[in-house]
Order: sequence, then structure tokens, then C-alpha cells
Amino acid sequence: MMKKCLAIMLIALLLLAIGCQQQQPGPTEEPAPGVEDGTPAPGGETPDAAGEAKMLAGTYTAEAYGFSMAWPNVLEVTVSEDAIESIAFGEDSGDTASMVDTVAKVLFPRIIEHQSVSVDIVTGATATSASARLAVEACIKQALAAGGSGEAAISAFKTAPEKADGGSEEIATQVLVIGMGGSGTYTGLRAAEEGMDVLIIEKQGRYGGTTALTSEIMSINPQRVMEQHNNGEDFTDADALYKAWTEYTEGDAKKELLDMFFANSGPSMDWLAIDHGILFDFDPKPGFTPADWFKVKFQWFPNFTPEYPDAPVYGYNKREIAANFDKLASSFTDLGGKYMLETEAYELI
Repeated sequence: MMKKCLAIMLIALLLLAIGCQQQQPGPTEEPAPGVEDGTPAPGGETPDAAGEAKMLAGTYTAEAYGFSMAWPNVLEVTVSEDAIESIAFGEDSGDTASMVDTVAKVLFPRIIEHQSVSVDIVTGATATSASARLAVEACIKQALAAGGSGEAAISAFKTAPEKADGGSEEIATQVLVIGMGGSGTYTGLRAAEEGMDVLIIEKQGRYGGTTALTSEIMSINPQRVMEQHNNGEDFTDADALYKAWTEYTEGDAKKELLDMFFANSGPSMDWLAIDHGILFDFDPKPGFTPADWFKVKFQWFPNFTPEYPDAPVYGYNKREIAANFDKLASSFTDLGGKYMLETEAYELI
């Protein structure tokens, strides 16, 4: 059978920075004499506001608020006299763990490669990226002051990398999936399992999307999961749920899609949980109102970490949830699937 191919033009996504509030940084080393009062620094040199950017080697710490406006991110930056050597988040950073991990993986290498904080932030982790850039800049300013350089010397680390023209790339594939959130990841993997040539493109700098940040998923009576975790009994009364759903939507639900969901969400959960070993808490959670009381949901597992045994189920297991998508992405590429992050399609040819 002839394979139909789609060709797409892919253009690298240019990202825009956003601003964040910043707390006053606290250096881990004392500033060198002469930085604040204009007296000569060690060696007899007077700091020149527009002069050479020279830092005092060491590790510096600063805070900046990201997505959480109640709990700042903490950055630790190690420098030599003239270069940024390493960047890391502190353990007490306030943003979601998977966002912190994404920024550390994608943004920090950019800053170090270009020796500049004026690099593109990571789409999908914009607030965390913006706070990280602010905190890194604050650390560099501390190091410059400690090294006897004037405040204007920070400009040496704010040069924007030259933007490549990019051009276009034409790629032929049997299946093109736009977006690598939960639905896109599952779809791409399922198509790859059927032996298809699959490409997934995602404009964010991470896969998993919102699914990797939420705490539960809905499914109608997955048979194999029921056999393993519910003595073979139904988790929910599917007929009652269907009736409650249609009554609640007052006839506005698309029946063909509702029927598809009721028929396929169970096997889909079996596929995720049994075939791919994705962990869920199979103690069913009902809905919150009488209208959706029959909507049984399964939370990602674990619901908490040992460090926070009394914490609410949301917020503390995001790294474990993201690891589920690492597993799915690995299975996808093992089957020959390809994905491109920070990539946006503008046209089907």
C-alpha cells in the first residue's frame, strides 16, 4: 500500500523573555574592598564603571520569584575571573520540580555557552526561566563588585547571541503529531507501535504538557486494571455516569465523542498502566459534585513524597510524574519515533 506522506516546514521558535520580581540577593562571599566607596581595590586599581569585567572567583547565591509569588527560586552560580562556570537551582526553590529541571537542562547550558543572560527563555517554563535569568544576573553583579569592576561591567554578560536566519527544513513523515503533551505523547507512541513513521513537534522546551503537572486522569472501568487492583469489579457505574454526564451538559455533549470516550478510555488506561508500567494510585477518587460523582479518577503515583508526608497531593510529586513521560518518550524513540522540542510548524505542504 502506498504510504501518504506529509511534509512540513519547521522553523525554530524564537522565545520572548518576561519580567519577574526579584528579592535582594545575598552573596556567599564578602565583596572586595573599594566596591561601594570607590576606593582602590586590592592591587591599587580603582574600579572603572565602563572598564574590564573582572569577577572574584567563587560561588554566589541570589533569589528571584518565578511562577510562585510566595516562594522564590534560589540560584547558585559559580564563576571564574572572567566566565560563568556553572549554574544550579538551590534545593529550596519554590517552582514546580519539573519546571526547575527543564530550565536547568535547557536554559543553563545556553547561558554558559554564550556567557550571557540575554538568551532565549524556555517556552513552557517562562516564569521559571525569567526568574532564573534575573537571579543569575544578580549573582554575576555580586561577583563583578567583589572583583572590583564597576556596575556597568554587567553589560559584558548581557550580549544577545546573534540570531541565526534559520531558513526552513522540509521533512517527510507518515504521521505528524502537533504537541507532545499527554495526548500527543500517547498518540505518537501508539502510532509508532503500529510500525508507522512518526514525528512529534512541540513548541515548548519540554514534553508532558499540562498532563505532567496535574494530579489525576479519568478512565471508564479499565478491565485489566480492575482485575489487578479491584478484584475484577467495576470502578464506576458506567450507565449512571453516562446519564449524569448528558443531563449535566443539557444535551450539549457531542454524543459520538462521548461514546468514543466511554468505549476507549478503559483500554487506554490498561495500555498506559499495564503495558507501559505507568504508575497510578488505583484507589478511585469520585467527583466533587453530585453531577460528576460517578466520574472516577486515578491519581498519578506517588501522591506525596517522604519529605512531605502531610502535604496535599498536588505539588510535591511532579518530578515523579515527569519521569513517567521520560519513560514514554524513551519507548517512542526506541521504536524509531522522532520528536523536536522548541519547534513550531507554520504550514503543511
